Amino acid sequence: MVVEEEEEEEKKEKPLLPFVETIATNEFDPVVLEEWEDKIVWDVAQGDKRSNDFIPTFNKTTMFRNTHLELDDWMDAIVWDAEKEYQPVNFHMDDPKLVILQDEVDDIVNPKPESMRVSMYKKRPDGKVIDRFNISDDWLYEIVKTKISRMRHAFGPATLVHSLPATMLHTQYFKPLLHVRELRSHHRPSVKFPLKEWYTFSRVKQIKKKKLKEIDPAELMKSPKDVSLKDTAKFCLVEYSEEYPPIMQNTGMASLIYNYYRKKDEKDSFVPKLANGGPIILESVDASPFFGYGDVKPGQTIQVIFNNLFRAPIFEQNKSQTDFLLIRQTYRGETKYYLRDIPNTYIVGQTYPVQEVPRPQARKITQSLKNRLQVVAFRLMRDDTYKRLRYDKLRKMFPMFNDMQIRQKLKEFAQYLKKGENTGWWKLKPNVQLPDEEGIRKIITPEQVCLIQSTLVGQQRLKDAGYAAEDYKENENEEDESHLDIEVQLAPWTTTRNFVTAASGKGMCRLFGPGDPTGCGEGFSFIRASMKEMFFRYGESEEKQKQFIEEKTKATYHKYSIAEQQVVYKSEVERIWNNQLRGLSAKTVDEKDRELDSARHEKQRREKEEEKDRQRNMGGSLAPYSPPNVQNDTYSDDEQENYTQKNKMLVITRLQKNSNGEMEWVSEVIYDMRVINAYTRYRKLIEQAAEEYLN
Repeated sequence: MVVEEEEEEEKKEKPLLPFVETIATNEFDPVVLEEWEDKIVWDVAQGDKRSNDFIPTFNKTTMFRNTHLELDDWMDAIVWDAEKEYQPVNFHMDDPKLVILQDEVDDIVNPKPESMRVSMYKKRPDGKVIDRFNISDDWLYEIVKTKISRMRHAFGPATLVHSLPATMLHTQYFKPLLHVRELRSHHRPSVKFPLKEWYTFSRVKQIKKKKLKEIDPAELMKSPKDVSLKDTAKFCLVEYSEEYPPIMQNTGMASLIYNYYRKKDEKDSFVPKLANGGPIILESVDASPFFGYGDVKPGQTIQVIFNNLFRAPIFEQNKSQTDFLLIRQTYRGETKYYLRDIPNTYIVGQTYPVQEVPRPQARKITQSLKNRLQVVAFRLMRDDTYKRLRYDKLRKMFPMFNDMQIRQKLKEFAQYLKKGENTGWWKLKPNVQLPDEEGIRKIITPEQVCLIQSTLVGQQRLKDAGYAAEDYKENENEEDESHLDIEVQLAPWTTTRNFVTAASGKGMCRLFGPGDPTGCGEGFSFIRASMKEMFFRYGESEEKQKQFIEEKTKATYHKYSIAEQQVVYKSEVERIWNNQLRGLSAKTVDEKDRELDSARHEKQRREKEEEKDRQRNMGGSLAPYSPPNVQNDTYSDDEQENYTQKNKMLVITRLQKNSNGEMEWVSEVIYDMRVINAYTRYRKLIEQAAEEYLN
C-alpha cells in the first residue's frame, strides 16, 4: 500500500511538538472529546438506534446547553408587535452563567405586593437614599468636603464686547492720572446750575431701529461721540446700594443681565421672560451663581448683573414720574444738556468681586503702569510714518512720572537715536517687533485699569481719614489683620481678597458687624474671620459664647467642631441673604423705613445740640453746625451727612505754663478730620502701651 507508506514517512519526518503547543490547540474542547458523530442518524430508514431514555448530562466538559436555541423556539419571546401579548421568558436556574438573587426570581414568578417587597435602598437621616448594605457613617463627614461647583448654562453665556474706546483705553475715559478731586468723587459727577440764568435742553437724536439691526454690535460705538445717550438708544438705570463699591467699571465697558431661574423638578419647563436680560435655567444640582453667599431657590427668578470684575443681584424698582436722566455734553468749550425719560430702574445689591484689587505696594500695579506706557508708545509709533516716537508727546500723557522713570521704562523696548536722520527720536530695538492692534490690546485690558483706579480711590480715602502709607502696609502675617483699624480692614484690596479667598473655600468672613455696607444687617461683612475660633450666630452674648465653649471642651475636649461651624456659618449667610432680598425687592417704602429715617434725623438734631453745648462750655465762638446753604431742603441727606462729618471737632486740653510762669489749662479746637483721626489713633496706641507696661 503506497499510500500508507507515505503517511508513515510523513509521520516520521514531522518533529514532536512541545507540550506548550499541544495545550494551545483545540484538542481538548468538548466538541472534540465527545463522540457526537456516533449519535448522528445517517439513514432515516434504519431509525434512531439510541435509547429512548437518553438524557443529556452536564459535567465539567459539557457545559450548559441552551434548549431554546436547539428547539428553535427562542424567537417566540421576541415582541414583534406592541399590541400582541408576549410570552414570558423562562429562567433556567441550572445555568451556571446566570447570576441572579433568589428573592428576585421569586418576585418574577410570584410577584409580591408593593408594600411587602424588600427595598434595595434605605434613607439616611439627612433624607438621601443609599444602598441598604451601606452601614458606614460617611455622610457625617461630607460637610467638610469641598463640593465641585457646577454651573450649566442652558442657553449659553454671551460674550462681553466692550466699546472700541474702552478697548483702546481712550484717555477721555481711562485717564493715566486721576486728580485728588476725581478720586474723592469717583464716578460721582456733580452738576451745578447758577441762579438767574437760562438753560436750554436740546432734542435727542433719532435712531432708526432697522439701522441698528443691520450694524454689528461691536461697531456701534467706534468713537467717544457714540458712547452717549443723547440719542434714542435703549437703556436702563442701575444704582448701587453700596456707598463705596469696591470695584466699578468705567464708561464704555459692557455688562450683561442674566435672569437665573431654578427648576422646581425635572418636568419644570418654565423660562423667565423679563424686560431686560437673558434667561439661564438652573438644575437642582447646579451651584449658586453668587459663590455660596446667596442662592436661587426652586421656582425663584433673580436678575443678576454680570461682568469680568464683579457680579451682583439687581432688583427692579418702580419708576417715579418726577425722575429724569440729565445728560451733559461738553465739546470745544460748548456745553449742551439733554433730558430723557427713564424706562427701567434697578437697584444693585451687594457686589461680589471676581478679581482682587491689588495693594498699593503690589508689583501688579507697577507692571500695569509699565504696560500702559508701553501701549501708548506703541500706538504713537504706529501713527508715525517711520515708526518713531517723540518723547515730548509721551511725557505729556504721563505727568505723574518724572523723566528718569519714563526713560528707564522706554529703554526696556526702545532706544534713543543720537546720530543720523532720526536724531532725537526713539525707535524700537532690533529684537523687538511692533505688534498689531490686536496684540496691543492684549498687553493691558480695561479691567486691569479699573482695578488700579480702585486701589487709588481706596488709598485716597485712607489719606483723607488721616492714615499714612505705613499704617496700611502689607503685613507679613495675615492673622494680624484683626489688629488693624476698621478703616484699613475695609480697604478695597483687603475686602476683595477676603471674599475671593472665602468663595474658594479657603477662608471665612465675619458676615455681620462693622464691615456691613448697609449697617442694618442686609449686607455681608467681608472682614476676614479667623478659622481657629468658633463662629457664632448674630446676637449671641459673650457669656453664652464662653459657656458654649466650656461645655464643648468638657464634653469632647475640643472647643468647636468644623461641621457645627459650617452649619452656623451657612445659616447666617442664608439669614443675611434673605434680609437683602426682602429689603431691596420692596418697591414701596414701609413703616420700618420711615422709622429709620426719623431716627436718623433725630440723631442729627441731638448731635447739633451737643456740639453747641460743647462750644459754649469751652468758651469758643458759636460756629454754625453746618453752612447756611446746607439747611436748604433741596440738598439730600447724604450731602448733609458729609457736611456734618466735615464740621466735627476735637478739643485737646493741655497743662502749660503761661507768660507769668504759672501752670494753667489751655484748650485747642481742631476741625481737620485727618488730624483728628491721626491724633485719636496714636492716642489709643499710647494708652495700650501704658496698660501693657503696668500689667
